[in-house]
Amino acid sequence: MKVYLHHDGALSMKAKLPKKWKTEKCVSDILELFVEDYNKKNKDIPLDIANLGIFEKTGTPIPLNASIGTAIQDYQDLVVDEKKEVVAPFVQAVLDGVKPNSSSSGQPKEGKGTTKDRFNYAKWDNLDLSDDEKDFHPNIDNNLMIRLKREKREQMRAEEDAVIAKLKEEGTPEATAEIERILSEREKRGLCGEDLCKDAWSYTSVNKGDSEFTKIQKEKAAKVAARGTAVAPEAIEEKSYSEFKDKYYGYMEEYAQMEPDKCEDFIMEHPEVLQEEAAGHMLIYMLNLEMAGKTTQMKKAARQYLMLQNILDLSKQSRQDPRAAIRPFFKEILQEEKMAQLNKETDTFAEKIRKRAIDKAAEMSAEEDEYEERELTREERLGPGGLDPVEVFDSLPRELQEAFESKDISALQNVIKGMSQEDAQFYMKQCEDSGLWVPGGGSDE
Repeated sequence: MKVYLHHDGALSMKAKLPKKWKTEKCVSDILELFVEDYNKKNKDIPLDIANLGIFEKTGTPIPLNASIGTAIQDYQDLVVDEKKEVVAPFVQAVLDGVKPNSSSSGQPKEGKGTTKDRFNYAKWDNLDLSDDEKDFHPNIDNNLMIRLKREKREQMRAEEDAVIAKLKEEGTPEATAEIERILSEREKRGLCGEDLCKDAWSYTSVNKGDSEFTKIQKEKAAKVAARGTAVAPEAIEEKSYSEFKDKYYGYMEEYAQMEPDKCEDFIMEHPEVLQEEAAGHMLIYMLNLEMAGKTTQMKKAARQYLMLQNILDLSKQSRQDPRAAIRPFFKEILQEEKMAQLNKETDTFAEKIRKRAIDKAAEMSAEEDEYEERELTREERLGPGGLDPVEVFDSLPRELQEAFESKDISALQNVIKGMSQEDAQFYMKQCEDSGLWVPGGGSDE
């Protein structure tokens, strides 16, 4: 996992974090890593970690006690700056209005039996109102953005619930501690409408359930939870890859040969192609096209692959649902200058595919030669009667060996006629049981 840390308006550090940090470390550990590195380089003006925080480039603070895997994306740009006083929206609304004088307002003092004692509205303090988002994207419809964020929350919650269910089955102290950690992280994210109430109209004749894209995401969450079981991760990945191919390979082949101006609507209608598995299938598809001599089709598929990969990368960098990145991407890529740049990248990538196809063909040829030249084991050589033809051949009289080597049936018959009947029957039985001689295999005798 990589992150880019900025300070004082400049990129100050590129940090490559160990994979285990995503689950075992908090955002504060990244801050400590940065401050330690910065102070080594700037001993005259050291930073005081107590006054610092980590922010997104938009200025949104990232909780220092949040898990790295939950709060930060791979290749994300982070800003290290002084902590800022954060005021909740509801508090700010009060501060913007008239502040009554508590000493002369006539409001009752706190105490047993007072209004504040009877009603506690604390659970509403951190409510995340999905219909009142403030960070809308200029190129995305507001209603669509609200729906995408809601689906993202639901997906994250489903993944957590699947992990919690698995941990409850284990029932160990470690599992209990992990459940508490997950619930704690969930609480830090703040409440949303789903935490406070459930409606009975989510699945009606109009809204018949999850979209195909959402189903895929939930299936992935279930597979992630299954990694903690006795099922091998390789088996899970292989099954996922196979299932995706069976369901959506036809879409991938159609998309691979499309013109760029047709792709936006196609992907919006079939967002199932916005999966890592799709990118893997397209790589294999391109390689097969090149090995079949279809270079023109391979180059077109290479361009389509790069567009698909760019959409996925854009969604990761912006921490958005991949579907939210479709229209902004095509708005840019269909410009003449951007399309020319994409074509250059396509040529470079297609050349790599072409070289890989040459190497793959050489590897396959070498494997075939190795298979043809490989010496058979004794078990593989055994004839129909259970004898080894090599051992039997070495035991034959010299004249009989020469007759077999010459493949001359008349010479073989003459050698047999010169033997006693007992010897002839013995040697011919040996040859039949070892497979050196097949009765009725082309001779009249």
